[in-house]
Amino acid sequence: MRSLFFTLTILHFSAIASDLSIGRPEWKRIVGAPDEARLVISWRNAWHTDRNHDGVWITLRYSGSGDMNPFSVPSLIARDGHRVVGGTADTRIQVPPDRVGLWVIPPKGHHGDMRVDLLIKLDDEGNYDRVRGMDERTLTAHGLEQVFIPEGGFWVGDPDPKAQEMGALHKYGTAPAPFFIGEEQQAIAVGAPGGIGYQVDANGYRGDGGGIVPSDFPKGVHAFWIMKYELMQGQYADLLNDLPRLATYLRSPTSGRDYQQEGGSIVCENGVYRALYPERCCPGTTSQPSQPGADCAP
Repeated sequence: MRSLFFTLTILHFSAIASDLSIGRPEWKRIVGAPDEARLVISWRNAWHTDRNHDGVWITLRYSGSGDMNPFSVPSLIARDGHRVVGGTADTRIQVPPDRVGLWVIPPKGHHGDMRVDLLIKLDDEGNYDRVRGMDERTLTAHGLEQVFIPEGGFWVGDPDPKAQEMGALHKYGTAPAPFFIGEEQQAIAVGAPGGIGYQVDANGYRGDGGGIVPSDFPKGVHAFWIMKYELMQGQYADLLNDLPRLATYLRSPTSGRDYQQEGGSIVCENGVYRALYPERCCPGTTSQPSQPGADCAP
């Protein structure tokens, strides 16, 4: 059965989660041409079969002070010109249309550890270089292990009675049974023959039990990437340390009253976030906005 989970997250350089390691980037500024960033990444348990493969999603960010005091902004990746200059041969680099990052993909037939020395072209000339105060910026690298899920249909729903009580989907008009979604553009009736249904319960899932899932609503039949592992608290602490101070008011989980009771270990010491248990999975990564001065001020 194919399930859908869409999660976005990032991992700061030098942090390790599930043995992913990203070295500090060597940044070369070039006047009149794309800047270059060179970094080494490695991870374990990589594979690339005829059906699917894993990979690492890499993003680069500029951080610093100056007129924007402070700032943390993404660096666009150039459309081409990237190279693998060392490590696992035939590793592939793939840049998406929005160019906010790139995928590093193992060669076909590979199974085992990966180590890749990358030369990445940055499309920032004429964009960030013209901003006053950004001459003092630093470049940081981030990444996350992911798995490529190929295009294909899948089943949704759970016939378990307890799941049904909580609003689990099922094929409408029959004994609880899974429902098959086979086309990205198919419209799906809700609460009608040939469609899907769910129990409406005041103590469980609340909804009107009707309507339609329109054809243009994403179904997940198209190929997509999914997180390979859970987000670790060490990863999230690294992210917080690379955000502007004001942004941490919205992103820090430490202000939630039940954060530590749920297993959270991120603390703020002398203006720096640190996870007491960096390889423990995150119990939560958002909180209600805290007041300025109540967070990680140095």
